[in-house]
Amino acid sequence: MKKIKPRDFLSAEQKSGDTLIAESVYLETLNWLKHRGCNELLPASIIEQYAMTSARYAYCEDQLSKLGLLTRNPQTGEPLPNPFHKMAIEYLKQANSLWIQIKSAVNPNSAAAVIPDNPADTMEQILRRVK
Repeated sequence: MKKIKPRDFLSAEQKSGDTLIAESVYLETLNWLKHRGCNELLPASIIEQYAMTSARYAYCEDQLSKLGLLTRNPQTGEPLPNPFHKMAIEYLKQANSLWIQIKSAVNPNSAAAVIPDNPADTMEQILRRVK
């Protein structure tokens, strides 16, 4: 993985005007991998996918905080579940799946120990970050 500069779509401005945080997740993940001596084990595309899905999950959660869990049907006015909730769940599943792929490459090859639930671990901080 020679390419370190994140691609532009990782920090694209969203329709809402917000900036996607995928670039910061990408860079933090890459630094975490470098710290463990594993940055050459994974293709950049997996790290980009993980960064995008994590950022999309955070975006959906942000929208849920702003808009609430319920919305109204524009024609009938009846309450409906906010579609951001289902999208957040799907993005979280995808991010977790990608994280398992990343961690499975790191665990047997890491130069530094990967301690579960270590609050000082950068990836634990990313996963626990509340926007």
